[in-house]
Amino acid sequence: MPDPPPHRHLTVHELLRLLGGSWSLREVEALARRALAHLRDHCPECDAAYRAFEQIRDRRRRRGRARYAAAFESAERRIPELVRCHQAEVEAAEEDLRILLELRHEQALALVTEKRRRQVHGPRGWRMRSPHLVRRLLEEARIALRRSPSEAAERLEQAEAIVQRVPRPVYGEAFVERLATRALADRANVLRVMGELQGADALWRLLHERLQSWPADEDEEAALWSLEASLRQDQRRFGEATRLLGQAERRYRRLEDTEGIGKTLIKRGNAADLQGRSRDAAALYRRAAELLSPAASPRLHLFAQHGLALALCDAGEPAAAAALVEQHRPLYEQHPDAQVQCLLAHLEGRIAWGLGDHAKAEQRLLQARNGYLVQGQGFNAALVTLDLAAHYLERGRPREVKPLAEQMVPIFRAQDVHRELIAALTVFQQAARTETLTAELLARLRRYLLLARNDSRFRFDDSELAEGAAVPAAPPGPRRLRSR
Repeated sequence: MPDPPPHRHLTVHELLRLLGGSWSLREVEALARRALAHLRDHCPECDAAYRAFEQIRDRRRRRGRARYAAAFESAERRIPELVRCHQAEVEAAEEDLRILLELRHEQALALVTEKRRRQVHGPRGWRMRSPHLVRRLLEEARIALRRSPSEAAERLEQAEAIVQRVPRPVYGEAFVERLATRALADRANVLRVMGELQGADALWRLLHERLQSWPADEDEEAALWSLEASLRQDQRRFGEATRLLGQAERRYRRLEDTEGIGKTLIKRGNAADLQGRSRDAAALYRRAAELLSPAASPRLHLFAQHGLALALCDAGEPAAAAALVEQHRPLYEQHPDAQVQCLLAHLEGRIAWGLGDHAKAEQRLLQARNGYLVQGQGFNAALVTLDLAAHYLERGRPREVKPLAEQMVPIFRAQDVHRELIAALTVFQQAARTETLTAELLARLRRYLLLARNDSRFRFDDSELAEGAAVPAAPPGPRRLRSR
C-alpha cells in the first residue's frame, strides 16, 4: 500500500483494519509513521479516532475475540522497531538515489541490474533494491517530464529495473506488484507526452489486465484513472476522459485528498477548453482554485488561477482576467522559472489585446514567443506565433506575419515533430506568403495544434478550409517521423 499523505488524519476504519490483522507488515509501518507523527503533536482528530477505536477494541475483548486484541498488541510492540527500520531504509535509499543521479543512464542501469548482492543497509533490503528508491525515482521522472521526456524515460527504466529486484518475501507480492503497476503507468504517460499514443494505449491495455490480478489501492487507483484520462484526452476521446476524471474526483473526495481533487478539476478544465467550452472550463478552474491552498499547493493553485484567466480571455472577459492576474501577481513572482514567466507573458499579451492595448499586447506576445524558443519549446512558440499573427491581421499589418510564418516550419523540423503538424504550419506559411491569411484560418489552425500535438494520425485538411475541416486520417505507415 503506498504511503498515505503525511497530512491526513487517522480514521477509525484504518485502525479497525489493523485490529482485524488484515494489514501487511508494510501497511502497518505506513500507518505507524503517520500515527506517531500526529499523536506526537497531540492532534485532536487523530486522538479522537484512536479513543473511538479503543472503545471498539475493548468491546471485542469482552466478546472473547482475543485474537484481534492480541494481533493489535503485537503490532503495537513492533511499531518502534518498524519505524527504525523504515528510517534506515529511507536514508540508504536517498544515498542510492544521489549516486544514480550522478551517473550516466547506462552506468546507472548497469549498477541497478548487476546480479551480485551488495552491502545490506540494515534489517530491511539490499542496496539498490528498496521500494523507497523506486518511489523516489518515479518522483524524479515526474519532475523531469516537465523539461525532458527522454530523461523521464531513463529514470523510469531505472525504477522498473529496481522494482524487479525488490525482495518480494520481505515486502509482499501484492505490494511489489502495485509498485510495478505504477511504474508502468508512468511509462505510458511518458510515451503519451512524447506523442507515442499507440504505444501508450498498448501499455494501458496491459495495465488493465494486471489490475485484474493485483487491484490498486484506493489512492493509487485514483491516480491511475487520472493518468489514463490524460491519454484519452490526447486521443480526443473526451467522453472517456470525462468519465475517468469523474471517477478519480469521487475517489479523491472520499479520501479527503484536496490536492488530488484540485488536479482532477484542472484536467477537466483543460478538456473543456480543448472542446471550446470556455465558460465550463472557467467554472472548473475556479472550483480548483478555491479548493487548492496557495500555501500548501502554490504551483497547482497558480495553474488553476492561470487556467481560469485564460478561460476568461477565451470567453471574451479580458478585464476579469486582468483583475485575476493582478490579484495573484505575487504568486507568479514566487515562481521565477522560465516556464511560468512565459505563461504569464502569453496571458498578459492576450489580455492586453482584448483590452485594446496593442503595444503591450505585441510586446508581451513577442516576449513569450522568444522565451519559448530559447527553451526549445517550439510547439508553445507556434501557438503564441498564431496569436501574434492574428493580432497583426486585426491591426491591418499582414506583411509582418510573413517573417513569423517563415521561421516556424524550420523550428518544427529541427525538433522532429510529426509530419502532420508541419503540414498544418506549412498551410500557415503559404497563406502568409500570399497574404490570404484570415482570422478564421488562424483560429482553426490554433485549435488543430492543441488537439494534434501528440497525435500524428490527426491531420489538418486544407482542401476543405471552407468547412473548417480538421479530420482524423488513417494511422501513419512506416514513414512516420519520431515524435518528441
